[in-house]
Amino acid sequence: MSESTSKHKIISIASVERSKTKSVDRLHGRASKELIVAFMGAVGCGLARIVTECEKQLEELGYKVIKIKLSDFIKSQIDAKKIEIPVPDKTNRYLSYQSGGNLLRKEYGNEIMAEYALNQIGRHRIAIDTELADLTKEPPRVAYLIDQIKHPEEVMLFRMVYRNLFYLIGVMSIHEDRKSRLVDEGLQHDLIESIINRDRKESDKFGQQLERSFKLADYFMHNPLGNVELIPQQASRFFNLVHGHNGITPTKHEHAMYVAHSTALKSSCLSRQVGAVITDKSNRVIAVGTNDVPQYGGGLYTTESGTDDRCFQHRRICENSAEKKLRKQRIKEGIAKEFPTIFSDKKMLKVADSKIDELVELVFAQSGIPDLIEFSRAVHAEMDAIVSLSRGGGGSTVGASLYATTFPCHNCARHIIAAGIEKVYYIEPYEKSLAPEAHNDSVIVLDHDHDEATQGKIEKVKFIHFSGVGPRLFPELFLRERGRKDDDGKFIPFDSSAQNPPDKMINEYIDSYRTFELKIAALFTDDFPPA
Repeated sequence: MSESTSKHKIISIASVERSKTKSVDRLHGRASKELIVAFMGAVGCGLARIVTECEKQLEELGYKVIKIKLSDFIKSQIDAKKIEIPVPDKTNRYLSYQSGGNLLRKEYGNEIMAEYALNQIGRHRIAIDTELADLTKEPPRVAYLIDQIKHPEEVMLFRMVYRNLFYLIGVMSIHEDRKSRLVDEGLQHDLIESIINRDRKESDKFGQQLERSFKLADYFMHNPLGNVELIPQQASRFFNLVHGHNGITPTKHEHAMYVAHSTALKSSCLSRQVGAVITDKSNRVIAVGTNDVPQYGGGLYTTESGTDDRCFQHRRICENSAEKKLRKQRIKEGIAKEFPTIFSDKKMLKVADSKIDELVELVFAQSGIPDLIEFSRAVHAEMDAIVSLSRGGGGSTVGASLYATTFPCHNCARHIIAAGIEKVYYIEPYEKSLAPEAHNDSVIVLDHDHDEATQGKIEKVKFIHFSGVGPRLFPELFLRERGRKDDDGKFIPFDSSAQNPPDKMINEYIDSYRTFELKIAALFTDDFPPA
């Protein structure tokens, strides 16, 4: 901005007549009335139904809704022949879009789908921005619905650009329900499993990474097969919270998962931070745990430990990663040792040797070794929570519930069963680990437990998808700094009518902090001109 332009801007803002309105309230009028809501879910979770319901409810709140489907961009690039889909994947639209997305990310970066959405939003906003040049006008209410995210770097870009305007909804549905929906579309069993496995997590860094993205969600919704009433209820609660409904407080599940999340932040694990909470039959928190290295005398190393021997201090390397790397090297050595006996022809042997690294990568990826967690020095969060009760007492695990920020591994699962824990709530789009298979006599995976009373007694530990406000937004959506009453002590009701639409709970402003600074400085100078 030139000096003359800057001076002109200060003069034009200062010319606004000074009123008794508080500076904070004046700036609050510049809060954006937009919402950017992105969705993600595993293939077959019925995401379209969720998006449609959210569109309906936002329109009832007075928003103009713009839907942006990221697969439309992939299709346009395929149709324009700008990317070439592998022949086997051309036979199915899911595989075609999965390959197309991978190719676009590899060519243009992992944020390319988010960039497309940003471009579309920018195009819709051109007319709006022209109106907002007048600082006295309030912005209109527009909601952009983005269907759907598959990579964590897409989430990162959206949050960097839109900050408090951006919300991410994760949609969950158990494996059998997802399969049923895909069967209804006419897909064969083998193809369904291939699509679902690929959707979960691909080894290629440019591939599908839904598993990593899912944990970044702000709100989690169930979409069980056949329970259509659950979707409007969940969507309504989310939008009411976003707009500051004073009559909504956290569920016991939301509170426990938030405690689990905050406990996870204590972890110094080089791989990831995991938290767990155990609550008794009265919903009282009786134990917490995180994943970190155990210390002599009981418990885990902390910053207060006399000697801190956690991994970042110990060898400054993840022992689990080091052990897996060692096994990869052993695979390579074993193959190289056998090559001379397999390829007697020297020319063939030379060709084979040149391909050994490629072969090792393939064998290693297919071996399941990359997913092993057996070599870590850390106690898992679920185990830390269970063991902490044995050290100091404080409650029984029999009939208790456990909340974990990820799906428990098969090792933790067997201890959870042995501890007598009744329910496990977790954040994850997939029922991963060997737990459901290895302990199918003792473990059942459920989509939700809202209608558990009608199911009868189930003699198994119930692993249940967590739903509700994610730990990331828990403080922002439930904190009421201004209270819930007016100056007369009366409760402030929530009005969701389009004629009197509510303000959002969390604001993002359409002006930069520098523009605000100039505006307030000009108002102050008006009242206290320099001598």
